[in-house]
Formats: sequence, C-alpha cells, structure tokens
Amino acid sequence: GNDLILKTTEAGKTFLLPMLTAIDFAIIPKSSVDPVSLKITNYTDTSGPFYVSRDSEEGKIELRANPNHYHFSNQIPQVIELVPSSASNPRSSLDDFKNNRVDLITTIDLARADDVIAFSRTEPNSVLHTTMNVRLFVLGFSERGMKELSSNQRFAIGKQLRKAFSKTFSGVNGYEESNQFFPAFSAGGLDKEKMVAIENKFESATELPSKPLKMTLVRLGDTSKFVEVVKSSFPQMEVSEAINRPEFLKYDSVNDMPHMVISGPDTGFLEDIGLISYSMNSGYFGLSKDERKSWLKNYMNIKDKSARLVLLKSLHEKSLNEPIIVPLLTAPYAALGRKPWKIGLSQLYANNQLWLIQKN
Repeated sequence: GNDLILKTTEAGKTFLLPMLTAIDFAIIPKSSVDPVSLKITNYTDTSGPFYVSRDSEEGKIELRANPNHYHFSNQIPQVIELVPSSASNPRSSLDDFKNNRVDLITTIDLARADDVIAFSRTEPNSVLHTTMNVRLFVLGFSERGMKELSSNQRFAIGKQLRKAFSKTFSGVNGYEESNQFFPAFSAGGLDKEKMVAIENKFESATELPSKPLKMTLVRLGDTSKFVEVVKSSFPQMEVSEAINRPEFLKYDSVNDMPHMVISGPDTGFLEDIGLISYSMNSGYFGLSKDERKSWLKNYMNIKDKSARLVLLKSLHEKSLNEPIIVPLLTAPYAALGRKPWKIGLSQLYANNQLWLIQKN
C-alpha cells in the first residue's frame, strides 16, 4: 500500500535514516517523476511540514502548512511565498528585504554572509541568524590540474592564493583562514603533528607554473571579490563561473577542463554521512568513481565509529598532502528575518527548516 517498511542493520540505523533526512536522498513518489528525464513533475505530494499549493511561471511558489505533520503548530508560518531573487544581482534579496517584498533571506542566498551581517545592522526590525563557520572556500585541482601540475606547483599556487585571500578577507565579518577541509576539532580533523608536516610543504613550495592556467568559480554567489583576489595573484589566469564542479560535467577531453576550481562546500564538526558522500562524489578527495563507491561502501560497513574516523582522517590527510585540495577560508552562513518572527535554525548546518521560524 502506502507504507514503506525499512529493515536495517546497525549500519542502516547509523547511516541510512540520517541520509533520508537530507534532500540529496529524499524519497519521491514514482508518479511524481518523469520516467525519461527524471525531473520532478509534481511537488504537491510530500511528507514534510509544508506542501506546494501553487506555483507560477514567474518562479514564485506558494507553500502551505501540512496540519497532519508532527512539526505543525499555529506558531509556524501557515502560508509561505517563495520569491526568486536575481541570479545576476547577488544583492537583490537585500533590496527585496529593505522594500518589504520578502520577510526572510535564507542561509543559501547569493548574498555573501558578511554583506547580510552588515545589512542587518541597518535594519532595526530584523533578526539575524548566523551558523558556526561551516562553509569552506576551497581550491581544488581537477583531473587536468593533477595531470599537468606537479605537487610542488600545486602547493605553490595554493600558498599564493591562501595568502591573498587571507589578506583580503582579514577583518571581514565571520571569515577566518583555514588549512583543513574538516575543522581541526571535528570528527574528521587532523592533529597538529600531521598539519605541521603539510604546512612545511607549503612553506618550501616556490615553483609557480609559467604557462596560462584556467580556473572555474563554482556556486560562490557574489564572485566579484573572489575574481579580484585571483587576478591580483595570477593576472594571466583565465577565470570563468559555473554552477557545477568539473566532476558533474562532460568534456570532450581532459584538456578542455579547468586546471582548478574554487568552490564553497559545507564542512562540519560532526560525522555527517550526507555531507561526506556529497563531498566524495563532488571529487573533493580526488578518487575515481569506482574508488568513491568502494570507499563509501567500506566506510559504512565499519560499525566502530573510532575505526571509521581513522579511515576518514586518512582520506582527509591524503587530499591535503598531495595536494588535491587547498582550504582557503571558512565563513558562517547567515539568514535574516523580520520581527516578530524568530529564527530557530541550527548553528551547525546551513539548512533552512522553515518550521523552525516561528512567531511568539
């Protein structure tokens, strides 16, 4: 009938159920998906606290509260209108807020967190929410970059960019220099001894490549400041923007790829299988598709958490030591609401569970 019954092992309890709460692994009714394109055709059938009651060609979507859901209450929004912001103007949502066209700017808005924080100080009726520094800005080398650039060259590029980003963002609201993909005191963080060995490689790296290089900026929102920093360090760098990392795109040959990417993935303090699997499949750790599948299967079959974390830290160390990735900065996510709404979102995630935004 309409019941889904899951019988799981211990690994299933540890990983499967948390994965199903992440949008990447959501269960969607077969009847709501086009069997050929796999695009979602019906958004009204939902198990969540809100359902889509109406949408328009202009991109506006109306959500209504689901009274049968366990998160339902009279304090949560009963009707929500989602208003698209301009893709070409990262500050358009701030203008919409100022002019009372929207009451909430989400954590995943195109506006940078520092702009949202600064803007909140000019709006006396606003309520600011910031997470911990769970967003990482990271330089990653593509298959082409790993092939054409030596380890010393990759370290030298990372060293120069890290210094430039640190100088530009020093003192900017929320931004901190970073040298790890997972925070130092998190489940996947590396100890000081391992990091000293890696940092020594940065210090000794001097061999910058002489040939022109290509870089892509992926999903960074307002990229103006990022482009400025990259160009100040590498004037000959060909910089472009994309909505996906090279791992998700098709190229006629490896030579068509950019050599490197700067992107802003979530990182975290907890062992989050949704985050780990997404980072793995996005190519941050440099494994092939078959290697990723094998690694994740092996990881999820290890019942002892401490043994799993040894495996995760080893992968983390390898990606920094080659380097496949060079962390640059961490920053918070920021959301802005309008009084009398109170934002009860988590400080550990960038999620926007709208039922956690409530009136007194």
